[in-house]
Amino acid sequence: LLPLNKKVKRMSAGGCFSVVLTEETTVFAFGFNIDGEVGVGDTDKKLNPVMVSSLKNIDTIDSNRYSTFAVDKSKRTFYAWGENAKGQL
Repeated sequence: LLPLNKKVKRMSAGGCFSVVLTEETTVFAFGFNIDGEVGVGDTDKKLNPVMVSSLKNIDTIDSNRYSTFAVDKSKRTFYAWGENAKGQL
């Protein structure tokens, strides 16, 4: 459940987690978080959306089965987090 004043711009789902980008350019995530794909610095299960506070001014998000990605065009920065067993992130 997102805060009532947040409007969804984009949503993406991985294997056991989901990521939401709001119109205010903030990112929320929730799910099993087995490999840190929620992006909040731990691997604890998140049953409700939590804000990924390290990300601001995000333009788009995406995810695959085990990882999450975000782009900040103004900084020309690409972020990736989650499962990295083979150095793919």
